[in-house]
Amino acid sequence: MFRVAMAALLACTACRSHGAELDSTFDVGSLRLHLVCSGEGSPPVVFDSGLGSDATAWASVEPAVARFTRTCAYDRAGMGSSKPAPRPHENVAMAEELRGLLAAAGVPGPYVLVGHSMGGLNAQLFAKAHPADVAAMVLVDSMTSAQVTRYWALLPDDKLRELRAGVAKLPENTDFDALLRGLDAAKPSGVTPSAKPLVILTRSKEDAFPGASSETAAKMLDGWQKSQDELSSLSTNHAARIVADAHHPIQNDAPDVVVAAIREAWDAARTGRAVNVGALPAR
Repeated sequence: MFRVAMAALLACTACRSHGAELDSTFDVGSLRLHLVCSGEGSPPVVFDSGLGSDATAWASVEPAVARFTRTCAYDRAGMGSSKPAPRPHENVAMAEELRGLLAAAGVPGPYVLVGHSMGGLNAQLFAKAHPADVAAMVLVDSMTSAQVTRYWALLPDDKLRELRAGVAKLPENTDFDALLRGLDAAKPSGVTPSAKPLVILTRSKEDAFPGASSETAAKMLDGWQKSQDELSSLSTNHAARIVADAHHPIQNDAPDVVVAAIREAWDAARTGRAVNVGALPAR
């Protein structure tokens, strides 16, 4: 979750027109954010990466998706070729910044939002604030508010301190308390759930902290997987799968499953049908 993809994408001057290759930076409020887009089609698929990662986190998935629709991935503030944001950088602000970036780049919605880990949290906040701008979502081992009690609560005190310190050191200029506020803001609000397509992918392998017993690792994996149940309440039109042989970065371990999930959500959004978990390849 906290690995930083160090390779930055090179910014260049690019055409904003629909379907054209785009690799550029844009002013979004006081920030300057980097966006890359390719392919053509609608609705466009927009990727948001995990904490400490930039747009290159989707390198194993994005080219395949760009064969059937427009794709866009970006570097959050402080990552890759994007300038840093003031501390503390809040998740609610990140969601708004992504919306502003897409508008500045001339990428029209509604969007299929694809979010990994913290990017999934940001996608939830985006959809909660701007439901009309979202056609569908694919949440890839996404953060949820339930993980606070089901997953992080299983960490020993020293490991929780390490986690807090690790988040604070990232160039994203966020901190653990800001992340907790973001998770709290994403809690299901009791409103009628959406009927828009939602696909939830969850890991089957746990990378527990060094020295963790197999029993602790099993408890942590179980807690994480149960925290994902919260996500199904976001839409009445959802499908969920635990992806075999996949660790937290599912897009690296099982890119075929992630691409299939995106295509399923995208096609369901275009046709108005229910999502079908059977469309995802068995592994």
